[in-house]
Amino acid sequence: MEQEEDKKNLFEADPTIPVSCTLYINNLDQSIKPNRIRDSLNTVFGAYGNVLQVCVRKSLKMRGQAFVIYDTKESAQFAMESLQNHELFDRPMHINYSKVESDIIVKKQGKEITRERKPKQIKVQIEKTLEHEESPINQDIEKKESNETKLPPNSPTKYTNNRLFIKSVPQNVSKQRLEELFKQQEGFVEVRYIVIKGNAVAFIEFKDEISSEKAMQKGIGQSEGIILQFAN
Repeated sequence: MEQEEDKKNLFEADPTIPVSCTLYINNLDQSIKPNRIRDSLNTVFGAYGNVLQVCVRKSLKMRGQAFVIYDTKESAQFAMESLQNHELFDRPMHINYSKVESDIIVKKQGKEITRERKPKQIKVQIEKTLEHEESPINQDIEKKESNETKLPPNSPTKYTNNRLFIKSVPQNVSKQRLEELFKQQEGFVEVRYIVIKGNAVAFIEFKDEISSEKAMQKGIGQSEGIILQFAN
């Protein structure tokens, strides 16, 4: 009887929203810092396909919500089916497809973005923000692209981040081994080692982007099968 009741309480995606590359996640723990939520979502959803971007807004009305953008609809569908109601920070995730495809996907498909700019509506429901250019996906992408075009000459390369990401940690490489490899690097802060369904991923955090880029350029751990990339 209890199992039937629990099943009734499970969240189900809106069947009227067509499949897209962008997932909308809500019911996240609002007390967790956005950066930590972003890293955790990148880790969890990264196990189901190539994640292009994870968008987590800091504004009060967007707390507890996020967007995960995959490079294919198949990956997004696989992730939704696998992670619907999966607990993150002790709360079940509620996942839907985004009502509007993100700009990064539209551009990737070689299409022109034709949405008109609309005035911000303070009292509009959170889900409806996707219908406006003020949506979190578009704002985050536009902000990122704007920052990239204004980098000073001595700044790190585009798409850098102060965190490096290892999508698949070799089985013979432990957290302790990662710390040994990176702790001598300038600006090293910590290693975050996470195991998901038997597969380990890791984040290597540095104090700034310059330090992380230097570590990336050195190709640390390549001889042990470690492949580094900048965290989204």
